[in-house]
Amino acid sequence: MKFIPLMCVWLGFAFAFDDNDEFSSNNALYRCGIPKPFGEQYIHRGWVAELGQWPWHVAMFHEEKGSWEYKCGGTLIDQRHVLTAAHCVVLPNGKPMDAGRIRLEFGQHELYRYPDQVQARNISEVHVHQEYSRNRNDIALLVLDKAVRYSEFVIPICLEDARRGLQGDLVGDRGWVPGWGGHENGSTSLTLFTARMPVVSNTDCIESDPNLFGRFITDAVYCAGDRNKTSVCLGDSGGGMYFNTGDHYELRGIVSFSGKTPEGSCDVDKFAVFTNVAHFYPWISRLTRNEIELYDNVPRSISEQKCIEYAKLAEKRNNGVCYNSRSPHTVSVLYNDRIVSTGVLISEKFIITSFNHMYRNYKRIQRSSTLPEGLTAQYIQIRVGHDLFLTAKGMYRHPSFVNIFRAVDLFLIELMETVTLSRQLIPACLANRATENLYGNLLRTGYAGSQFAQFFESSENRIMSFKECIDTMDRNTLLAVPPFQLCIELLEPQDEPDSQEAEDGYSGLGSLLQTVNSRSCMSTILGIENQQHDKPTGSLVVYSRIAAVVDWIEDIVWGNRSDWAVNDKTVIRATSPQPETERDTTEMVQGTTYFETTLPDSDDSELEHSTNLYDNFTLTSGAKSFSHFNVLVQTLTMLLIAFICL
Repeated sequence: MKFIPLMCVWLGFAFAFDDNDEFSSNNALYRCGIPKPFGEQYIHRGWVAELGQWPWHVAMFHEEKGSWEYKCGGTLIDQRHVLTAAHCVVLPNGKPMDAGRIRLEFGQHELYRYPDQVQARNISEVHVHQEYSRNRNDIALLVLDKAVRYSEFVIPICLEDARRGLQGDLVGDRGWVPGWGGHENGSTSLTLFTARMPVVSNTDCIESDPNLFGRFITDAVYCAGDRNKTSVCLGDSGGGMYFNTGDHYELRGIVSFSGKTPEGSCDVDKFAVFTNVAHFYPWISRLTRNEIELYDNVPRSISEQKCIEYAKLAEKRNNGVCYNSRSPHTVSVLYNDRIVSTGVLISEKFIITSFNHMYRNYKRIQRSSTLPEGLTAQYIQIRVGHDLFLTAKGMYRHPSFVNIFRAVDLFLIELMETVTLSRQLIPACLANRATENLYGNLLRTGYAGSQFAQFFESSENRIMSFKECIDTMDRNTLLAVPPFQLCIELLEPQDEPDSQEAEDGYSGLGSLLQTVNSRSCMSTILGIENQQHDKPTGSLVVYSRIAAVVDWIEDIVWGNRSDWAVNDKTVIRATSPQPETERDTTEMVQGTTYFETTLPDSDDSELEHSTNLYDNFTLTSGAKSFSHFNVLVQTLTMLLIAFICL
């Protein structure tokens, strides 16, 4: 029955994103250019767009003879402003239309249908570029009479200003163009379609048809298209062309015009011309009174502020390659000179890794050596690149770690030394609910092997829904609830060397999931690997989700970390042997200390099924509070949902 999958999707997301204060729907929880879609991975050529895939795309209606008719597209750039093509709002006599005859719909997917996510707004002002003429300076800005409310279906796009957004930078890149002009004869499609097409040089565009393009091609426009019948047509005018920078989308073009056949229909075998938005950035900024930059003034967490601070170190070489390319923030964690896990540098003093990977490999080392029992900071080193080795000062396991489901499998290591940052070594940013982009270019990096682990990276990855993840796994596999984990499908053969169990019995070392902004050179960490599943139908990797627990990380790294140092299942010791009694919490941050967990010291089967961590230790950070019991309840609820879905 069709209602079962839909019910599963609704239940999964409703449960994952409850209505507590931290995840409430308000503008501070959204960032420009980062969609929050509910559908599957993006499609590539002339297919139906998924609901929520382009939350900044706008439907424009004109009042004609007492009814509203769809005419053009547009793009939301902030709460009160929309960019479109000038020819969409200009009368045959060259004058702008009366604002009262224009209505915009946001969050729209199927025209003339009005589900709850659609927001309709009237227009108070119409600004057509002062130098507009047919096929020249084809841009207009519309002012809404009432601000829109940001949601998963209504989010603004980011803009790139003229100082950095050169038309030549786009040549060869493919941009996304959604629209309702889905047919060659110009008839309107009721369902939103999307196409992807490459930008070509102005020279190639003019040479393809000098009579059509020779008169109009300047730096104020650019051409795009495959000339394979995938193009724009009537009804697509005014809509945007969006480019993925790695961790967000930017508006770089507005659909302006294309060729026509002798019969007057759209010539989809010719290039299409787009208004170069970056060229008009000063004009846009002046009309909006810089309101589009108010995005920078939304409340930001301490980790976001630190990310902005770290980004000032980033630089590019003359060839445009970032100095910090190849993810130097991806580090390896060593225990007694043997690599036990992959980690990531998140500040001058902290790295984060997987507790599960680290503990398993530590136990294998401990069994075959004379090392004392207990995970000890004095034996931990962090290797950055090949030459920099750092020592550990303290360790923090997430208090809601649930080993049977490997939920919240995160482990913070405080460094003895303060890392010297540079343009070659910059900490990664931490994803939160607003900045997490699961539908950007997902990059996996990490180390594989044992003593001489090698660095690997892979960019062919796709986010999976909870149901897809369960279907791919064994049915008896227990998976933690979606708020705490992400499921990623690997779309290419594994590049990492010896990523599975090595001959010496080592477990995998894990990997990081991140997005990389190709313009700012900054990486944002989405998750830390805690388990991998290889199936005949494909491989998937499950990650502990950073955005779900970013408050805990921030409190330790930049806040009052003593709040997290001790619970009733943790023993704190100084580096010299002392009785196993709880010490003052402040010792955790004053000296070289370590803790020993009470996880079983026997074989992996006991480790896998340990449930002695369900203690009533409450995690409180800001307005968010949950306990081990909450994790258990959420996990069992999601398993019930999975059973219904299956």
